[in-house]
Formats: sequence, structure tokens, C-alpha cells
Amino acid sequence: MNSHALRQLAETNSIIEELMKTESSDVLMIDYLSVVATREEASFLWRQVLQSRRSHYDWLRGLFYQMNGRWPEVDQEIFRPPSTYEEGLYIQIRRLEYRKVQMMKLMNQTITLYVHQSLQIIYNQMQYEELLLRQLQRFE
Repeated sequence: MNSHALRQLAETNSIIEELMKTESSDVLMIDYLSVVATREEASFLWRQVLQSRRSHYDWLRGLFYQMNGRWPEVDQEIFRPPSTYEEGLYIQIRRLEYRKVQMMKLMNQTITLYVHQSLQIIYNQMQYEELLLRQLQRFE
């Protein structure tokens, strides 16, 4: 691998590891929000977001393993319940926006077609989550 490809791999690894830091707190917060939601429709949508988020974390983890032959090692962010349901929704929207920007960076510097296709799958999941979160905003 040439030095340019090694730099790209290192940057890709760094971004994936950064995204993986919120896995635990995301899963716990989304599950928490599905429980405290006052409407059954909102609770259902949160469970859909949770399923999608778990899937895209699995894709990220698998992609990292495929590129490096090892699993990512990250310090997980500690879960802190939001003060209000609305704050939790806002946090998840903000995190998703950040994640989409990071995914675009990764897709623009992709090393291989396989990596690009995997990132596209994850990005598509994020777009689905965005639709669900927009729907949740309507219930406020």
C-alpha cells in the first residue's frame, strides 16, 4: 500500500472509531425514548430507529474489521438520560446530522469499491432514520 492509501486508511479508521464512540449511549437513549414516548406511534418509530441504528453500527464494525483484521476499540460515551423527551429527540437529530457529514467524508475518500458500497448502505440507513426522526418531530 502506498503512503496516500495508508493515510486514507488511517483517516477512515479514525472517523469510524469516532462514530463508534456513541454506540452504547445511542442505543440506550433511543431505547429510553421509545419507553417514555407518550404515543404508541412514537414508541413504534423509536423502535424502528433503534433497529436501524444497531444495524448501521454493525455495518461500521464489520467494515472496520474487513479493512483492518481487528475490531475497533473505542471508549464508549456514557449514557446520560435527557432532561426531557424533546431534548432527547433533538440530540438524536443532531447526532444523525453529524454522522451523515462524516459518512460523506468517508465516501468521498473511499479506498475500494467494497468500502464505498458498504458506506453507501450505512448512509442509506441514516437517511431512513432521518425520515423517522422527522416523523417523530411531528408528534411533539
